[in-house]
Amino acid sequence: MPRNLIVCLSALATIASVVAQRPANISICDYYTTALLTDDTAANQYTLLTLLVNTAVIGKYTEVRAR
Repeated sequence: MPRNLIVCLSALATIASVVAQRPANISICDYYTTALLTDDTAANQYTLLTLLVNTAVIGKYTEVRAR
C-alpha cells in the first residue's frame, strides 16, 4: 500500500473519531477549547490554535528535566 494512502486513511480515521466524540451542534474548536482550557472565549480559542500549530510544527516542546 502506498505511504500517501496510509497517511490519508489515518487522517480520515482520526477525523471520524473526533466527529464521533462531540455533539453535532458544537464546532470542533468550541468543543476542544472547552475541554482543554475550560472557558470558550476568543482568547482561549486563539491559545488552543497556537498550541496546536506549535505542536504540529516543532513537536513536543516541554522541558526535559535533568536527572
